[in-house]
Amino acid sequence: MRDRMLGQAPDDGDNEEIQTPQRDENSARRTRGAAGDDELHRAIEESKRSLAVEQARGAEDADLARAIKLSEEEEARRKATLTDSGSLFDEP
Repeated sequence: MRDRMLGQAPDDGDNEEIQTPQRDENSARRTRGAAGDDELHRAIEESKRSLAVEQARGAEDADLARAIKLSEEEEARRKATLTDSGSLFDEP
């Protein structure tokens, strides 16, 4: 384990197994090259678009909540006005 942490090969001759994944990863990075960059750029742009959509949806939700609250307040005032005006006629 100490050998692996120091980057040294173990004494049992497994040099090929330890270095193979590292070589495969590096060659895969080289192969992707510009195509991987294009894909990453597209993913970033799509993420930005989805964030904008979510923010717009959140703004719409806030507007709707505000409209509902104002409607409820207006209804409460209307009921209070009806109750107050009705009590004037009910008094002896």
